[in-house]
Order: sequence, then structure tokens, then C-alpha cells
Amino acid sequence: MLESAYFNPVSIRRTARRLKLSTDASYRFERGIDPQGTIKALNRAISLMVRYSGAETSGSIVDCRNTLPEIKPIQLRVQRTANLLGDDFTLEEISNMLNAIEVTSTEIDKDTLLVTPPSFRVDLEREIDLVEEVARLKGYNEIPTTLPTVPMAFSSQAEDRLLRREISRLMTGLGCSEAINYSFTDPADFAKLTLDENDHRRRTIRIMNPLSEEQSIMRTTLLPGLLENARHNINHQNNDLKIFEIGKVFLPIDGQEQPLEEQHLSAVFSGRRQLDGPPVHFGTTPFDIFDAKGIIENILNEIRLEAHFIIDSDAPYSSSGQFLTIESAGKYLGELGKFSPTVLKVFGIKEEIYFLDLNLDKVGAAQIAGIKFKPLSRFPAVKRDLAIIIDNGIGAGEIVDAINKEGFKHLQQVEIFDIYQGNPISEGQKSVALSLTYHSDKNTLKDKAVAKIQNKIIALLVDKFHGKLREA
Repeated sequence: MLESAYFNPVSIRRTARRLKLSTDASYRFERGIDPQGTIKALNRAISLMVRYSGAETSGSIVDCRNTLPEIKPIQLRVQRTANLLGDDFTLEEISNMLNAIEVTSTEIDKDTLLVTPPSFRVDLEREIDLVEEVARLKGYNEIPTTLPTVPMAFSSQAEDRLLRREISRLMTGLGCSEAINYSFTDPADFAKLTLDENDHRRRTIRIMNPLSEEQSIMRTTLLPGLLENARHNINHQNNDLKIFEIGKVFLPIDGQEQPLEEQHLSAVFSGRRQLDGPPVHFGTTPFDIFDAKGIIENILNEIRLEAHFIIDSDAPYSSSGQFLTIESAGKYLGELGKFSPTVLKVFGIKEEIYFLDLNLDKVGAAQIAGIKFKPLSRFPAVKRDLAIIIDNGIGAGEIVDAINKEGFKHLQQVEIFDIYQGNPISEGQKSVALSLTYHSDKNTLKDKAVAKIQNKIIALLVDKFHGKLREA
């Protein structure tokens, strides 16, 4: 009795490794052989025995499996082959090369061949295997060396992400440190901030399985988390603080399952204005609301957004007279101010804390001015000073606004450089000194032309503010 068998390559490989026994048979079978070759090998062995040893055949072949492994056709794309190998091929060329190694193929369309590997090529299972055969048959030296085409471009980034990155860079450049807090917060924080019952920030999204009651709702403001950061630092003798956070707040929407997610910039400040060195060099001037206002102005100027600061009614958590709202084109952008002692006491903070809160989504939607270049003039500017005596009740800024609003020709800049009260100025009045810069892009201004504009400005101030020119 003769046996002709085909063995599973995976099973043979595992057994040989487990037994640490490598033979000629294992070497052949674990690499795969022709499953249809068993009948051919059996018939060849019988014919040799009959011819040379006088054997006689008896009985018939018994097949223990009754089926042979199915040969699955493979689709080969001509264009895909050309792209991978970096050379041009035709469908007929590829078909002829495969037929030369007994790999039959039929045309499906002008770009695709249906390839049927012979049973002895057990290594041809995927399209990439056929591509490798084409390269081998073509000759590796015949395929030109090429580099893949890589576009020198990158995908554009979202504008809001670029805005957050820029503001984070500006805040760190202003000496602030970034904090990252959890998006979960304590429902008791609203009472600590003394928010009104109808305040929109009291409407929250509750977490289904919170870790604790102190982290049971999604935050609607970043300020409580920053106040906790400030308390922790102050309790560890770090009273000079400039901490900011850029993160999302979550506001529920009626009739919708998902909340509105808004990006905010919030910050808290305490201690000295200047944190870069010892007090002996930089002094101990405390941080105040004007410093917070200056930080916001710096950010808005850098992103080219014109905004206004409005003295508004105090927020529930702010000190009286220490609160400003920020608007652009009549739309609310944010707020800044000083926390009230009541709020700070509840949070366990004994230092004065200033804050700012900016809605970055509204900032991004606001009208941001484009960058414009104006060539430098070849002609010099002319500067003139004047001092006007006005009543104390008139703001010095009102004078500058009135001059700029009038739009005098060649007037480039108006600056206040001195405000004086005292002898010989009458009681109830003050002297405001202005520096005016005149400039022309077409020619050098003459004294006569400048004097004419200067006289018009003086006449405006005398008439509008009932002022009097102060003589030198």
C-alpha cells in the first residue's frame, strides 16, 4: 500500500518547533507544496514500481478527504501594478509574462485581469504577490528607479484651533502659567460665586455616574477651578499668581440631547504686578484691574480685533466698581474684574484676586481686521504741542476723541503727555497737554500749513469744551 499525502503547513511548522525536530519532510511541507500533486506523485511511484520491480497493481485509489483545496482567482489591476513598480505596463504584456510561468489569466476590462494561479504556486494568494511576480519577470534592473510623488502641502487647520494656540502663546508671553482642570465641577460652586437663581450658568448637565458629588456636573464656567488653583498656591506661600486656562464650558440647550460647547479663556491674578524678579529690582506694586485690562488689550491688539471696555453693573461675584464688560461691534465678548471679599472668603482665599473671562467662540466670530502694509513715507513728520485749560469734570480722553473724530487733514497722531492741576491753574480746572504729529505722504509740510491745522484744533477745543489755551 502506498500513501501520498498533503499536510497542513501551519500544523507541520508548529509541531517541528515544539519537538525541535527539523527534517527534509518538515522543511518541504511547512513551506507549502502542491495539494493536487499527491495523485500525480502516487501514479508516478506506481508506474516506476511496475516497470522496474515487476510489481502488479491491485485495487483502486482511496481518497480520505474526497475534495481538493479550492484555487481562488485573483484580480490584478494594471494601473495599480504600474503605480507600485514605477513603470508602465500594458495588459497584454502582463498577461504574456504570467502565462510564461503557467499562471493563466483572462481579461475582465481594459485595466483588470482575472488571474488563476496553478496549484503548485501556493505562494500566490493576493494581488501584491502577482505584482511581485511581474517585477521578477520584467527584471529588477529593467525597472527604472523613481521617487514617489509627495505633494508639498499640508492640510489646513481649523481657525478656532489656531486662535486658541495663538492666545495661549500670548498669555505665556505675558508671564502667565497655563492650568488644565477637569471639565467636571461641584454644584456648590454656583452658590460660592453667589450667582442668581436665574443665571444661565446654573443650568447644567449632570453626569450619569459621577465619581463624587464634587464632580457631578459639567462646568459652565472656568472660574471656580481657577480659584481652587489659586487657593492651593496661596496656601503654599505662592501669592504671586498669573494663571490662565483655555477650555470648554457646557451649556444645555432646550430640546437637544447634546449641550452647547463654548471655548473660553479665563484667568486669575494676585500678588505683585511684576513676577520676573525680586522686589528689590521690580518693586512690590500690586496687580490691579488695569493690569487685567492691559492683558486683554494686548491679546485683542495682537489678533487685530477692535473692542471696547464698558463700565457695567457689577457681577454677583465682583467687587463694587471693579467690573468691566468687553464688547466688539455691540456684541458681548467677555468680562474682567476683581472678586468680592465674600466670594474669596467662601473659597478660603485671603488675597485679592482679579479675573478675566473671554468667550473665544465669539472672539473668533467677530470681525478681525486684515493685515495691511503701507509703505514708509520719504517725508519727515512734524510735531507740535499745545496745552488747553478745561474743567475737571471733562475727561482728557474726550479731548482726544473729539480731535480724532473731526478728521483733520495730515493729523497722524494725538497723545496726552501731561495733566496738571495747581498754581497758577484756577481751582476746579486742569491743564491737559497734547502732542500732535502731522505728516504727509506727498511732500514735506511747511510751518504755515501746520499752523493752519493747529489753529483749527485750538478753535475746536475752545468752542466744544469752553477751554482756554495755556500760554507757555
